[in-house]
Amino acid sequence: MAVTEKIYKRFMPTNRGGGAPDMEAIRAARSNVRYHLRYIGHLIGSRNWLAGERLTFADLAAAAICRALTIWAMFHGPKTKRRRIGTRG
Repeated sequence: MAVTEKIYKRFMPTNRGGGAPDMEAIRAARSNVRYHLRYIGHLIGSRNWLAGERLTFADLAAAAICRALTIWAMFHGPKTKRRRIGTRG
């Protein structure tokens, strides 16, 4: 949902839902992602595979998303004091 709101809508024509992002939807997605990641963590701790007894596309998709979140967090994680102030030295 957040990707649609922040990226896709900018390039979509207005008659197909394009336009300014819905910040309420972005806030809801940001709030819900923590719940979903905790649930995935629970599933990882209690099963061999997320979606059932065998490896499925859902497991591969979840792995790709978790990897992308890890990379995002490395570059956009908590800001240090120096980054908050700026690079003025």
